[in-house]
Amino acid sequence: MDLGLSGKRALVLGASQGLGAASAAALAAEGVETVLLARSGEKLSVQVSGIIAKGGKASALVADLARQADLKSIVDDPRGYDILVLNSPPPPPIKAGTVDRTAWASQFDAMFLNQIELAAHVAKGMAARGIGHPACTGRMRGAGQAPLHGGFQRFCAAAILHGLWPEIEQDQQGAE
Repeated sequence: MDLGLSGKRALVLGASQGLGAASAAALAAEGVETVLLARSGEKLSVQVSGIIAKGGKASALVADLARQADLKSIVDDPRGYDILVLNSPPPPPIKAGTVDRTAWASQFDAMFLNQIELAAHVAKGMAARGIGHPACTGRMRGAGQAPLHGGFQRFCAAAILHGLWPEIEQDQQGAE
């Protein structure tokens, strides 16, 4: 199936395995130059090699979304992105009802604040070029179905990201 994405450039977060890796492979199969981002250089290398072996264009960007400083290499890339896949790793397991402010703050930064900052930056470039394809991945479930063993943090962040992207996109279109 031709989705009309050939020649575009995509940044796929959390692309070393799971939904991120599958998203990157699917985009590459459509002719998209994919930049795979994750914390593990070794796992990224395997994914990038697999895409290239199938004739796709891919590169790796090792970064940790929990560290604001790691976002600099993404923000400073002058080529920009036409497609952004927001996908974050799951938080560490915690027991339901346990409040560990440090763990929550770290996960909130990685899974929400840093992704929103990144999305806003990428959206500016998309708006300037008149093109953009946002996508949020995640295990979206009803609130009563959210997994309790660490998944609640991910559910909250994913739900907010899914709802916030249209606002970011609308702000960027209005800024033109």
